[in-house]
Amino acid sequence: MTRINAACRRRYPLNMRPTTLLVVAFSAGALSASVASAQSQQTAAPPPRSSISVGVGTASTSLYPGSRERIVLPFPSVDASHTRGTLTLSASVLDGLGVRYFQPSTGLLWNLAIAPGARRTRDGYSVLGVHRAPSDQMRSLLQGSSDASTPVSVVAMLGLPTSVGLVGATVGYYPTKITPAESGRRKSLRHGVQYSLVYLVGLPVTDRLSVGGTLQLKYMSQAYASAWFSQERATSSLPAFAAQRGFKDTQVAVQLDYRLTRRMELSVLGAGTWFLGDARKSPFTQASHSHDLVFRLRFRH
Repeated sequence: MTRINAACRRRYPLNMRPTTLLVVAFSAGALSASVASAQSQQTAAPPPRSSISVGVGTASTSLYPGSRERIVLPFPSVDASHTRGTLTLSASVLDGLGVRYFQPSTGLLWNLAIAPGARRTRDGYSVLGVHRAPSDQMRSLLQGSSDASTPVSVVAMLGLPTSVGLVGATVGYYPTKITPAESGRRKSLRHGVQYSLVYLVGLPVTDRLSVGGTLQLKYMSQAYASAWFSQERATSSLPAFAAQRGFKDTQVAVQLDYRLTRRMELSVLGAGTWFLGDARKSPFTQASHSHDLVFRLRFRH
């Protein structure tokens, strides 16, 4: 377990939510930090400690989940955390606000995160406050579709650190405002929920290099399916489609972390997502699978 513990002490850079970038950030970032915190607390109660890191990164990803159009998304990296006993408070540009608690008597780890959401409109896609305009072809596809906006998401996680990694489950709440394209129609709020099973593992290769991976299977509620994958009325480019609840996608991510100096670290992450069920059949989903590549350079204080 010692080798796994050392590797899990490194945070993964990315949870795209509902974009792939934010999903990876929570699952790979918040969970790996949670594993490190819990496993270190199993041996001894450490003194209170704080950490801050800043950096920059860039991601090659889809315009929105399921889009065939690719974009390059630069992003800032700012993370801060404070740990006292079995409780850790954190704040991050990518992961939002988080609270982690390790229960020594059961070995269970609890995590709650409030993170920024995303917005898909007829004029493009917005995440982390950055708007990306679509190509003319994609703009034509989205014309006549309703705007979907999730300002924030709230995700709770329960995990069990083991000798071969972390096994856990999450439940996330995604309040999504729907604005119809037709004038005169009322806006509505969909209380979307998403569940997932998560497995995370990390191993050091050398004193400077470590590798980690995550595997995640997600299930969406009816409200989530209706908000992000349904089209109520047919348009010139989109058929009417009523998405039903069910498995949404499965995701695999692998990350390499290389320590350049004592305080500077370079991370490279590759992730693949395969859409399932009605998320795959949706007219908004142009590709049945997507891939993402992320680079990030961080300086730890």
